Amino acid sequence: MDKIHIENLEFIGNHGVFPEEKFLQQKFIVSVQMETCTRKAGVGDDLNYSTHYGFVSEDIERVFFSKSFDLIEALAEAIAKEILIKYNLIKTVKVTVKKPWAPIKKHFDFVAVEITRSRNKAYLSIGTNIGNLKENLENAIELINKLEHTSVTKVSSLLETEPFGDVIQDNF
Repeated sequence: MDKIHIENLEFIGNHGVFPEEKFLQQKFIVSVQMETCTRKAGVGDDLNYSTHYGFVSEDIERVFFSKSFDLIEALAEAIAKEILIKYNLIKTVKVTVKKPWAPIKKHFDFVAVEITRSRNKAYLSIGTNIGNLKENLENAIELINKLEHTSVTKVSSLLETEPFGDVIQDNF
């Protein structure tokens, strides 16, 4: 899998658990690594088949300043979620948030959190044998498609089958 990197975006913000972190400005460094396939973009020299890292950088900045996060873990989650929701070509994203001015009474370079989040693909088999079978299945598919961060991309043809086992029921 190919990767697009955005390394070491610097922001000054007010994220942290302690009141002084909410008040005093601190430096944060954000990096993302996005897994995608760049072959079609590379062969055709066409940005329509890639992910515009300038736009992703702007989205990271917007998420960073959207609110004051208590934890850098929550900030990293919000950035990963934004990228996976907005950029369909990205399959996996790794987000690193560094906090070089964390309130630790020791010498250190930075504290950081790194998370990796991916799209999930699921295959469902659903059935019904009560009422209007086709309508029941269509309604179920519609409800699944309405779930947050869920998209039904393909539906097989409908099959009618006899119930399994030694039972007397209508066909599915």
